[in-house]
Amino acid sequence: MKPIIFLVMLAVLACWAEGAEYYVSNQGNDEGPGDSPAAPWRTIAKANAAVAPGDTVHIRGGTYRESIAPEASGTETNRITFRAYPNEAVTLTGVKRGIVISDRAYVTVDGIACDKTDEYVYLDNSHHIWIKNCTFDRSSQTDGWPVGVRFRRNAHHNRISNCRIGRVGYSTTNDDKGGVMDIARGSNHNLIENSTICYGGHHLIAVIASYNIIRNNYFHNEEWMSAPHRTETGGKAGNRHVIIDSRGDRNILEGNVFAFSGLPPDQDGSAGVSVRTSGNIVRRNTFYDNDMSGLNVFSSGRRHDVRFNHVYHNVFFHNAYAAKSTFAPFLSGFSLTKHGRGSITDVSIMNNIFWQNKGDVAISFYYCDRAQQSVSHNWEEAGPPLFVNDQAPADPLRPGLLDFRLRARSPCIDAGGFLTRTTAGGRGTAIPVADAGFFSDGYGIVEGDLIQLEGEMKRLKIVKVDYDSNVIQVEGPVAWKEGQGVSQPFKGSRPDIGVYEQ
Repeated sequence: MKPIIFLVMLAVLACWAEGAEYYVSNQGNDEGPGDSPAAPWRTIAKANAAVAPGDTVHIRGGTYRESIAPEASGTETNRITFRAYPNEAVTLTGVKRGIVISDRAYVTVDGIACDKTDEYVYLDNSHHIWIKNCTFDRSSQTDGWPVGVRFRRNAHHNRISNCRIGRVGYSTTNDDKGGVMDIARGSNHNLIENSTICYGGHHLIAVIASYNIIRNNYFHNEEWMSAPHRTETGGKAGNRHVIIDSRGDRNILEGNVFAFSGLPPDQDGSAGVSVRTSGNIVRRNTFYDNDMSGLNVFSSGRRHDVRFNHVYHNVFFHNAYAAKSTFAPFLSGFSLTKHGRGSITDVSIMNNIFWQNKGDVAISFYYCDRAQQSVSHNWEEAGPPLFVNDQAPADPLRPGLLDFRLRARSPCIDAGGFLTRTTAGGRGTAIPVADAGFFSDGYGIVEGDLIQLEGEMKRLKIVKVDYDSNVIQVEGPVAWKEGQGVSQPFKGSRPDIGVYEQ
């Protein structure tokens, strides 16, 4: 074999080579090899200093008063992994931060718990970090502004999945402090999915960044903080779920359940979600039993023009009954409220079901005009939509009791509108539409949307969306007609109204 060919083969094999396997145990010894369950290291700190690309650290069950904080990065093909040993509970406690990943990339943390740490996860200028199957509870910080999971300094392309995260913050007689998660300005293209997120002081998640996706999570924030002055709720206070604020544009909230926002310590109620920026997509979520409106689009003197948000295929059920407030604009399924300067315009509100919200008010407008929005094909308190089950007693700890799928006789089946229409006929992969803002190409973190053309059965995958020119690029050539409807995948002749297709 020629030397050059041999060296190339060695290089390829090195790329494919598996990393080292390390073990940590409370009964271990940092002077040992750490390379087997029989000879583990004693501390996570030893593993932090030793790991290299491709390595996996198996942490045996027990309580550790230290942090996971790797001193190296992985690579795209050779991630560094810290994981709990199978069927053993690993808890980090008694430290400022449980998981600290700063200026690092391609690290996975799997199956770890944080209990009574000030912060759970700190992602600082790091990317492609995966936090999964973890439980984070009982933040120990009781002053200042506590945050459980913090994305900062351009933390991008990270994901948190299949986690349970809660109890961060506290209340005073006139204020609420802290939140479960903050995605700070510049921390774009992150994914939060398939998790339960609950019990935050001022909010559960604050998004102050762009192109983030929050999908398929369960949010609840009913009264949990000590607030002795709130005698009407047994001396407890809660708050809202998600705030999208301060230049955080083009985020996606999809497939979530937003339920049981709570009575704050300092106000007469809380909406479930507050959207205060432009170009966001809010779709296929369920909003129920929130203290005030399930969703609020908001502008004020600091937050000027709020435009081009797309709110479609959601369910708003039984919201705004718990609030002390008598301020009518917040007592509806969905509220749009302008306070001070600025404006709220060009909000697309389509194919949503509103049922049994307070006063039978589906959508309310405060100092903004319904005529300046695009509102169509919604079920606005027009009689029973015939959900499979909307009669079960709601319980924050049992989110599956209610079932918002449609029965076969539902008047919402095949009653929706197409989200947008083509503006010219043609053939190819670049489809011009009236409004591309309904759709996403996945922002480089998930697969692009699937769409379906009116009168067609084929589902098309979006690979790129040009929001400026309103062109959708799809995978593979297709033909279309001018004025043809475009929607997410549907059955029957038209989309159904609500979250689910019958």
